[in-house]
Amino acid sequence: MLSILPAPYRIVGIILLAIACVAYGWMKGAEHGEARLEAFRQSVAIEGAKAQALADAQTLRDKQRKESSDASYRTALTTLGRDIDRMRRDAGPIGRILPATTTDPGSPASACFDAAELERELRATLEEFRGKARAIVQQGDEARLRLATAIEWGRR
Repeated sequence: MLSILPAPYRIVGIILLAIACVAYGWMKGAEHGEARLEAFRQSVAIEGAKAQALADAQTLRDKQRKESSDASYRTALTTLGRDIDRMRRDAGPIGRILPATTTDPGSPASACFDAAELERELRATLEEFRGKARAIVQQGDEARLRLATAIEWGRR
């Protein structure tokens, strides 16, 4: 029966049959690979959803901790401000800065000044100094509170 077909046609037929077998196997393997790929995609999607849920939960916890630490920071800062104001009020005004002046004119070579004006200027300078010192102390207290709050937040 093979002798009915000439040899070149037989060779071409065998080659075509081999190509058809390989193509069939290739397509079956590709279908199997598609099923594995789809299963992998589904498992990645599930793992991604789990990871996203964990990340969202962690973000929510971090946000709540930040709000809590901000509230405690504001409370501590308010308390500290009240304490500083109370200590300032308790300190009260200071007495005279200059000693009492004498009625004796003294030596003409000595310098003369108006004691009341000098007292006012010294008080104004002292209050300016106190104001700047208060601002520096307040900045330091705020920085210390922020640092303490950040350390406490980091430990949680």
